[in-house]
Amino acid sequence: MSLLEDYTRFLLSHQAVLLSAVFLFTLAVTAAFIIAVLRLRTLHRLYRAALSRREGENELEKMLVYLGQATQSLTQRVTGLENEMEEVRTRARFYFQRWALERYRAFKDQGGDQSFTLVLLDENGDGVILTSIYGRDESRCFAKEVERGQARQPLSEEEKRALRMAFGKKEARKQEFAATEENL
Repeated sequence: MSLLEDYTRFLLSHQAVLLSAVFLFTLAVTAAFIIAVLRLRTLHRLYRAALSRREGENELEKMLVYLGQATQSLTQRVTGLENEMEEVRTRARFYFQRWALERYRAFKDQGGDQSFTLVLLDENGDGVILTSIYGRDESRCFAKEVERGQARQPLSEEEKRALRMAFGKKEARKQEFAATEENL
């Protein structure tokens, strides 16, 4: 029981200090509560003022409704544009995306590179090879179908080179585009 007696004696001898500490703590809590109530009133007044401007109109509510409608409209428009863009991408696969032009002299005895081979291919490697052979007395044009990068008819060396160039240009453009995007 000596511990209890020591505790009681300590409380009785320091009673004034302990009561002063409790009083100061209560005073600080009361001051903090009063400050919180005043801030809450100020916020409540500002909230009411924001909700009702000019003769009872609810401007904030009108703004929120307008912003909600605008957001919904923009969302619908973005969705429509995304769908349209996907359709364009699908169609673009069939546009000519790979091409090459090879000019050459078909006959050794004639000057100038008047003959040519033009390769036009889509993304899938489907397309056409157009060749024009220029001679002194006559010119001839040939068209050869290309499917998945392979011609159905035999190709001359110039046509093979132009076909390789068409595929090489597409790859070179892809690498150039990727390098440009990295620099942005």
